[in-house]
Amino acid sequence: MRRSRDGFTLVELLVVIAIIGILVALLLPAVQQAREAARRTSCANKLKQLATALHNYQSTHGFFPPGVVSVRSTSATQNCVLPFGDGNRSGRAPWSVLVLPFLDEQARHDRFNLDLAFFAQTGTASYDVAEPNQSEQKRRLPKFECPSDPNANPSNASSNYLGVMGGGASATAAYDGCNTFGGRRVFFYNGIFFNNSSVGVAQITDGTSRVFLLGESRYVQLQSGNPGYYSSWAGGIWMQSSSSLYSTLSSTFLSINTFDVNPARVVTNQEVSRAFASHHPGGCHFALADGAVRFINESIDLSVYQSLGIRNDDQPIGRDF
Repeated sequence: MRRSRDGFTLVELLVVIAIIGILVALLLPAVQQAREAARRTSCANKLKQLATALHNYQSTHGFFPPGVVSVRSTSATQNCVLPFGDGNRSGRAPWSVLVLPFLDEQARHDRFNLDLAFFAQTGTASYDVAEPNQSEQKRRLPKFECPSDPNANPSNASSNYLGVMGGGASATAAYDGCNTFGGRRVFFYNGIFFNNSSVGVAQITDGTSRVFLLGESRYVQLQSGNPGYYSSWAGGIWMQSSSSLYSTLSSTFLSINTFDVNPARVVTNQEVSRAFASHHPGGCHFALADGAVRFINESIDLSVYQSLGIRNDDQPIGRDF
């Protein structure tokens, strides 16, 4: 009489484990792709909420908020809207703070003092500004963080969504821009956000569905990557006698994802203003001036991409950009 067998042999157990391992290996990429797709959708929704808030600001005031406020006069030598001056002390609130009441963040807005300086980059005593703005700028606001960003955490208080100051093939007066620090920091004023800007919908003559309002970035300097020199989602403008620096604005000057994708790499302050980028493969999200959000492929024609950052260049752009 044949006896029944309880359990598995060692060989059978190893075969089952191997099969399970193969199935997990096959399913894991699909799971990761599904998670990234969900994060990408969430990112687009956050950008949509910011664009809606900006439009509500525009409806109330008649123009979009200034890219950043400063109390220094424009530099005549640069023939542009870029002020030079005295470090952080003349920089005031950026668009990301001014729009807070329209993001259901009135209490957070009220904690700032808009009459006092805002830092653009801080971490050392020479760049710090007075309270309450210093501590408030260092407190994170997740509404400005992409879910795919591995650096989104309380220690950074960073932003993945920057205002579009404009764009073009060259940052010179002929292209409605200027540059400082050996040409490595660019400052356009042919977009919607720039120093002391007050651009309304009527000034977006290329059409609101053909001009960028906001874009994704992974080039904002992080406290965790450079504790002595970092920015914030609420960063203003840094001004010295020969150079300046935005921390919440960028341009369509260089292609999407131009620089290294390593999320742990320390970003240079020249990269912030010259290119948009994301932690999503293949491109990044932009909010258009009509409030729509589009994912723009990183292989988009550079001249078309640069034109999309400009509010009034009258250049034809196809329907499918």
